[in-house]
Amino acid sequence: MAALLQAHLRHARHYLALLRRAEELFEHGGAAVPQALALVDAEWLNLESAYDWLAAQADKDEAAAQMCGDLPNAGPTILHLRLRPDEIIRRAELALRAARRFGRKVSEGAALVSLGRAYTNQGQTDRAIQYLEEALALTRTQPHPKNVCGVLLNLGIAHYAASEFTRDEAAAREYLQRATSCFAEAKEIAHALNDRKREALLLGSLGNLYQRQNQLDWADKAYREQLAIAQERGDRRNESNALLGLANVLRRIQPEAAAALYQQQLGIARELGDLHAEAAALFNRGLLLYDLGQEEEAIALARAALPLFERVSPKDAVKVRRALAEWQSAQDTLNI
Repeated sequence: MAALLQAHLRHARHYLALLRRAEELFEHGGAAVPQALALVDAEWLNLESAYDWLAAQADKDEAAAQMCGDLPNAGPTILHLRLRPDEIIRRAELALRAARRFGRKVSEGAALVSLGRAYTNQGQTDRAIQYLEEALALTRTQPHPKNVCGVLLNLGIAHYAASEFTRDEAAAREYLQRATSCFAEAKEIAHALNDRKREALLLGSLGNLYQRQNQLDWADKAYREQLAIAQERGDRRNESNALLGLANVLRRIQPEAAAALYQQQLGIARELGDLHAEAAALFNRGLLLYDLGQEEEAIALARAALPLFERVSPKDAVKVRRALAEWQSAQDTLNI
């Protein structure tokens, strides 16, 4: 039994290290991105097997529990590309218990952030904010400003998402103010650390804020700065996000340019296997076509986006279902 246990532990350590390697490759950007995704996809069944064994042993074996605690730090970006929010939540809850059991504060913070991100994507923004505020309080006690920056970014995104779902205008303004504060502080930290990836992410988030407040010139500037940094670094995910933001700004004033940007973004999203970005490209292009009077094509694109959003971002699926209901109702009225 002892020999079998050690064999399972070696297997799990190997694939945890492989996931870390893939995450590092992804962070390098450029040609390393498809290499990282190919590595993970080729070994996905082994990665899942290693995780399942660790999860089953976490309450019985200390080494397995410690590896469970390390999981959110091993491949945060890639796992968020490959797993549904509910799958991430299950893993992060296990990691959080293990991290707290062994007093591993950095791993605890990573698990809290993972939970916050997943609950934001599910549309449960109150829970997301709760976890992320807990993560922020924890990371502020540690000498890791990069981690503080990451928590602030995700907390700002959660507040922004909350502003979209409340019907209380005063509450929405409060959420937007909190998001702005989080993004501003995170941007200062990223700039001080010369963390170009997070600078780009924050520029995209600020662009979303400006666009929400109808400050389109400022939004356009933020997205273009994000795009420049992303292309300089070969950061395809930030490039995709920047193209989507720019297309949304241009949708009503330069529809042809916006359509081309949506198509460009769709190609990158599919290259990365980023289902959320793919769904966003399809749905937003549908909004563009609907504005242009091409209702049938718009409905087809929204229907294509819906199952993707249902898998990775239920909060966005709500918006698509609402739009489809309105569009179908308008069509039915015209056909009477």
